[in-house]
Amino acid sequence: MRGTLRVQFFKWLTLQTGVVFIAQVIGLKVFNLHEISEHPAMAGDERTEFRVLLTGMLILWPLAVGVAWILSRRLVEPIRSMLSTAETIREGDLTQRVTTERSDDELGRLGSTINAAFDRYQETLERLERFSYDASHQLRTPLAAMRASAEVCLSRPRRPAEYQETLGRVLEEVGRLSRTVDQLLTLAKLSPAQIEVAFVAVDMLALAREVVAEFGPVCEMQGIALTIVETPGRLTVRGVRELLREALHNIVDNAMRFTPGRGQVRIEVMPDATSVRVRVGDSGPGLPDEGRGLAFRPFRRGAGSSRRDGHGLGLAIVSDIVAAHHGSLDASRSDLGGAAFTISLPVAS
Repeated sequence: MRGTLRVQFFKWLTLQTGVVFIAQVIGLKVFNLHEISEHPAMAGDERTEFRVLLTGMLILWPLAVGVAWILSRRLVEPIRSMLSTAETIREGDLTQRVTTERSDDELGRLGSTINAAFDRYQETLERLERFSYDASHQLRTPLAAMRASAEVCLSRPRRPAEYQETLGRVLEEVGRLSRTVDQLLTLAKLSPAQIEVAFVAVDMLALAREVVAEFGPVCEMQGIALTIVETPGRLTVRGVRELLREALHNIVDNAMRFTPGRGQVRIEVMPDATSVRVRVGDSGPGLPDEGRGLAFRPFRRGAGSSRRDGHGLGLAIVSDIVAAHHGSLDASRSDLGGAAFTISLPVAS
């Protein structure tokens, strides 16, 4: 057994002290012999002086060893603290982090690296826990509805039209379930460290035009006026185009679901010195002041919504996508009378 790290430090410090001690004894002896050769008459005094110095050094040797033992403890104390914190985190307390006296030396950098690893570990665990909760919570309802519809339909012979009606309801639930699974997977895989390597230049105005074109037929059917307001300027950000499109799609889809017929949905793309802002406002019922802080949590729905309006995942995904792109997402009241959601992203340099 090589012993603990403290023992290893102690051995090296003791060895260093011993080498210095031996070098001093040799130096003193050489000096003593030189003095005797230069002053033969004082040979006895020189030898006595050498013995006194040697005795003093021998007396100080245990003290030097004790200091080496204390220093070895001082050297390993930060590492022992890191180990203790790591063991606490391993037991499940993910709020703990390593602390060091200095942040600019090797141990400080080691502590920062360990903390970064713990942060990522905690983020991964929270994402997995949230995914497990979200999946179990949200998939249970449509699966139960499909099973109930099928069991009722098969409980006795029915006319072909009734079978068709039941299959239609099942297909509707399957479509809704498929969309929920896609959203859950998007929530689970979002991580800034993983997606930042795929950042490219994205024109937010072009992206907004694509979303407007996609929702055009639906707006025409529902009698909703979907417009886009373009403000000249630098409208390019860095990000993953597909994810940013998903975020804008979810906000516009949310606005469409809460906007009544002959209502309005407006997209504004506005640049400023450091960011690009995309605001989506509608003429729907809006958000109550107390509900704005909950709008971006999973499974939260606006007033007047039902299960058929969605699963409350869309805005949660938008929040995660924007955070992964180092931006911000705000909810407010639109000048159209309903809700307004604003995405702010750093402008591409």
